[in-house]
Amino acid sequence: SRWHLSGITPEAQTPNGVFIFMEEWLTTIKKTRIPLYTLALQSTLLSGTGAEIGCGSAAFSITASHQSSIRHITCVDNNVDRLKEAELFFTPNLHGSIEKLAFVQADFHSLPFADHTLDFVLADAALHHTKDLSALLAEIKRVLKPTGKLVAAREPILPSLPPLKLWRKLWFGWRQRLRGDTERTYAKHEWVDYFNKAGFKVQLLPA
Repeated sequence: SRWHLSGITPEAQTPNGVFIFMEEWLTTIKKTRIPLYTLALQSTLLSGTGAEIGCGSAAFSITASHQSSIRHITCVDNNVDRLKEAELFFTPNLHGSIEKLAFVQADFHSLPFADHTLDFVLADAALHHTKDLSALLAEIKRVLKPTGKLVAAREPILPSLPPLKLWRKLWFGWRQRLRGDTERTYAKHEWVDYFNKAGFKVQLLPA
């Protein structure tokens, strides 16, 4: 049987609300995101079993699946259409190891994992979509082993200058917010403070 995917036949809606063809979206991921994921994975040396929250295309997980040290990744998203796109379009086109990947619909505020069972959690431009970052980080901390790692990529950072910071905060994600989506952003020190308070030791990687 064939899935009918809103994005694959023939267009996908990007986060900014603009419709583009799937092949164009795929090209963008290959050019701009895969190098970032590769750098993050080389720097963090992940292994074992993990999850990606708010996975969207799951390109981060798919890239990670190429590593022999990683056994399994559960890709979690609340949007079933995104999960279908990830499994049926992005995984084969990004040459993911499908036997290492599972796709599960769930809210990332209530992850479907027992306490302290995961070696790592991936988050690609996902953390700023929560209304309660502290609660989300606590949930991630709950499912991670004591030695587990959270790898967060592509989160929006506010400028340090107050006028620019205010302007960016007012305008960031305004289209999505009009649709009822959650779009939050913080200054770098505020992100670090959230992570520290949740019990994470923070390592910042170069952009």
